[in-house]
This record gives sequence, structure tokens and C-alpha cells, in this order.
Amino acid sequence: MTRHPVILPAMELGDEPIKVTMWLAKQDQTVFRGDPIVEVAGGSVVVDLPCPHDGRLVEILIGIDEPAQEGQTLAMIESDAEEYAS
Repeated sequence: MTRHPVILPAMELGDEPIKVTMWLAKQDQTVFRGDPIVEVAGGSVVVDLPCPHDGRLVEILIGIDEPAQEGQTLAMIESDAEEYAS
């Protein structure tokens, strides 16, 4: 099993605070690369972040309405290379 982080990318919002507004996948749910996994907002910008890997969402590190910073790990995806081979 390999664990992959879901990282908040640079959103270039200046000093606007960023927060998680909604998890679109539940913990322990099977997720697929490219599918929306979490919604984040900063100022008037709302973005659905895509899942970076096929696997299972095993840990949510930032809850709804909690602040987040660019580069911060929001969650962890666990994949089995054989089960989720691309």
C-alpha cells in the first residue's frame, strides 16, 4: 500500500484566507484520479480540487470550514499499485 497526499495547490489569491467548504468524497470511499474530491474557497473564488491518485480516501486532515494554506496536505489517499494500476 502506498499513501499519497492531497495537497492544496497555489491559488494565487494574495492575502485572502482559504478554507475547506465541502468534502465531495467521504473517508474510506474509493476515489479516482481526476474526480473532484474537495471544495475549497478563498474570497469569491470556489474551486473543486481533483483527486491526485486512484485509491481510497483514508484520512481527512482538514475539516469543513477549517482554514488551509497553499501547500498544506488536506487528506491522504491509499492505493494498492496492483488493484489501481493505470
